[in-house]
Parts: sequence; structure tokens; C-alpha cells
Amino acid sequence: MPTYSRKLLLSFTDETVAALDEAANALGMCRSEVIRRSLTRDLKYVMDYEVPDMLRFHQETAAAHTSWLTSRRWLD
Repeated sequence: MPTYSRKLLLSFTDETVAALDEAANALGMCRSEVIRRSLTRDLKYVMDYEVPDMLRFHQETAAAHTSWLTSRRWLD
């Protein structure tokens, strides 16, 4: 993990670190990538708006893909 990420993590609460880990896992990224992207914007904005939007997009995409696979299975 880059140095800036380690220093930044020291200032986070356990709850924030847990949220970062959850977002990173859901998005298929490492925690440092989420932090790196967050550094270009206000972290609160990223955690409150961008991460939920990304998670919702991935959930909707997964649901649509699952629905498509299910419908294809019945057609074959």
C-alpha cells in the first residue's frame, strides 16, 4: 500500500475503514485504489454518493445478467 494510504488510514475511524473495505470488495478493487480515487474528491462525498452509486450500478448489472442467464437457460 502506498505511503499516503497508510498515513491517511491512521486518521480514519474503524467504521470508515470498514466502509472502504466493503466498497473495495464490492467493486473488485483494493482499498488503496478506493483511497487513491477518493483523494481527488472530498472523501465524504465519495463515500456518501459515488460509492453507493457504483455499488447500485454493479448490483443492477449483476441482477440483469442473472436475469438474462436465467431466461436463456429456459429458452435453450
